[in-house]
Amino acid sequence: LNVCFERPLAIIRSEKTSASKTSSKQSKGASTSVAEIMSIHGIAVGAGRQREALFRHDIDSKQKKLVILQQEATRTKETLQGLLTNATEGKDKIDDAKKRHKFAQAAFEKCKKDLNEKKLVYATELGQPESAEATSNTKKMTGDALELQYQG
Repeated sequence: LNVCFERPLAIIRSEKTSASKTSSKQSKGASTSVAEIMSIHGIAVGAGRQREALFRHDIDSKQKKLVILQQEATRTKETLQGLLTNATEGKDKIDDAKKRHKFAQAAFEKCKKDLNEKKLVYATELGQPESAEATSNTKKMTGDALELQYQG
């Protein structure tokens, strides 16, 4: 066990000795947080959670953008259909409506592709399942549980 906990024990010992030396120099509110201490020693605390939160935020924003672009594509399609059924409209207005619909549809398809790629990257890099059904069927293992399993 001493081999497994060699690094954490060294960190704790160094913090105890440095805390006793600097306690007279520092005020009560100037102590460093646990995350800062761990990062000083090269241990990433919460980096996975921050990355997961960034991925989720990016996916949520892309989904909102996709909904907006879908509404825009539907609106331009309805406008185009209305112009095509109305025979009195000029060819310029119809061509303009076709052009706008084409751009809206292309933007929608591009955003849809980006969203699917982002979901795939999220699933592969973070090891997270894409759907809610997959998360309900499997029990997530915490980092501590994985470490204990690895140690035996």
